[in-house]
This record gives sequence, structure tokens and C-alpha cells, in this order.
Amino acid sequence: MNKDICFFCVFISITLFYVLYFCVEHNETANYSIAHRTLENDGFLVFMEPDHNNIEKDPSNALKKNALSKLPPDYEFLDYSYAIKNATLSTFHRDVTSSQSLYNTTHPVYTLILYKYEGCLLSICPGSNFSAPFVYSQIVNISGPAGTCFLFNSEILHAGCFNHCKKRDIIQYKIAHKDDMGKLDHLNKVGVEKEESKCDDTLYNRFLRKCSYFFEMPINTIFNPLLQKKHEDGLLGALQDYSSIQFYNNT
Repeated sequence: MNKDICFFCVFISITLFYVLYFCVEHNETANYSIAHRTLENDGFLVFMEPDHNNIEKDPSNALKKNALSKLPPDYEFLDYSYAIKNATLSTFHRDVTSSQSLYNTTHPVYTLILYKYEGCLLSICPGSNFSAPFVYSQIVNISGPAGTCFLFNSEILHAGCFNHCKKRDIIQYKIAHKDDMGKLDHLNKVGVEKEESKCDDTLYNRFLRKCSYFFEMPINTIFNPLLQKKHEDGLLGALQDYSSIQFYNNT
């Protein structure tokens, strides 16, 4: 009996330590990320785009050149853009629609996000692309000025920052190796705009955000169909509506 109680106490202590440790979130500036973060070590990097106000659906040649210069040879932009205004994908996710492991691409696939506003921009778990489908790193919230760009491995765990219902304006692009383009046809010729007028910065949404971090493995694997697109009816549609899981893609 005493051994059972002792085991239970040890189990509860370890679980409590685990939860408390991974509840801790860190704050970081874009300038710090520019100086210290790399694709090789962290799975992401940050750079600035001074002409951000003149970039809409299509990336400028300067933005393309800057982003591609940070990748190995033979990487190309897909014909893909995803504009998000006044809405935030605040639950943690990996970009499953461009996942190297799910689509068996030979080379990593990358996401480029241009932020056209100032504030808290992206929450990211450094190096989590190396440990997928698990995560062993704490959350880092990165703030920066308008024009901040994030280039990251699509397998990395990330989420949009809560920004207290301030105006948001971002554009997302996809970059892949030319040898893998045929495996990502579903992303070509895609141009989506997501805009919301209602802001839901509530305790319930913050609870969902934290749950999506702790349960990211089953969410991004077992429940992968829920993340691919919005289902209007059927069981998958009902689960999406009930769970408030937002779809992260293009349809």
C-alpha cells in the first residue's frame, strides 16, 4: 500500500513539474531572432522586408531573392498565397498541408510569413521540427515591427500571437525544392484571403491555445483531416464546430 502511494506521489510530482515547466513562455524581439536564430539550429530565421507596404498577393522579386538566398540551391516559390487580416490562428499547429513527412518530399518545405503590422507576431517552439511529432521546447513569443519576415520549416510547431485585438495583416507563402513540386500540386494556383471582424481574445481561447500545445501530437497526426480543410457537414464538420479547431489551409 505504501509503495502504491509513493509511486502515485512520484507520478503526480513529475506530471506537475512537466506541466509547469512547459507552461512557461518566453518573449523575444525580432532583432534578437535575426542575430541568433538559424534554420540549422532552430528550424526558423527572421529577416526584414523594408518594402512590405507594397507587397500584396504576389511576393516582390526582392522578397523572393532575399528568402531564397537563405536556402540551398534549387528552391522555388509555389504559386500560393494566404492573406490573413484581423484574424489569428492562435492554436499551435504544424503546416500539415506542406509537411515533408506527410507528402514524402525529398527536401524540407518552408513557409514564409510577412507581417505588415507591429506587435507580438508569432509564437514558435524552436527546433520542434527536429522532434516532430513531439515537442520538447518551450514557447517563444516574438515581437517586431512591420516588415518582419519569418522563414521556417513547415514541420515546426507554431501559432499566431494574441495581440489584444489589434489590427493584423499578414501574407503567407510556400517554398519548396524544384524536385518536390509535383508532390505539392494541391498548393499551386492557390490564393486565399481570410478576414474576420470579430475578435475572440477570451480565456476559453487561451485555454484552447495551451491545450493545442500540450496535445499537439494527436492533433497533428490522428486528427490531421480536421486541419486540412473546413468540412461543412458530416462527422468531421461537427467535430470542427464543437472543438473550435480552425483550419490552417487553403480551402
